[in-house]
Formats: sequence, C-alpha cells, structure tokens
Amino acid sequence: MARTKTRFKASDVTRALKGAQAAGIAFPRLEIDPDGRIVLVTEKIVPVAVAATDEPAPNPWDEALS
Repeated sequence: MARTKTRFKASDVTRALKGAQAAGIAFPRLEIDPDGRIVLVTEKIVPVAVAATDEPAPNPWDEALS
C-alpha cells in the first residue's frame, strides 16, 4: 500500500515558528490539524523592540532614594 502525501513539511513548521518569534509572540504552541493546517496558539504577546527615545524613562526609585 502506498504512503499518502504529507500535508506539511518541516520547513513549514520552521517558517511558522520563526514568524511567531519575529512578531514577538512568546512561547507559541503549535498545532497541526489532520488536514495539514498549522495553527499557532499563544498566551501573550511580548513587544519585539522598544522604541528608543531621546530621554530615558524616569526611574521611580530615584525620588525614593534621594
């Protein structure tokens, strides 16, 4: 009996996970449906990069310690 054609490739999974990391998704869970559909399930989104400003944000401890 012949094998059935695979519905997804390892490169598809790698691409999905790298895309999730680039989007700032923390600890994605990957589910692959029987029809080959790849679904990323996330808990929360973490910002990829914080925009730099001219002045750093004030530290609340500066006032408490002075």
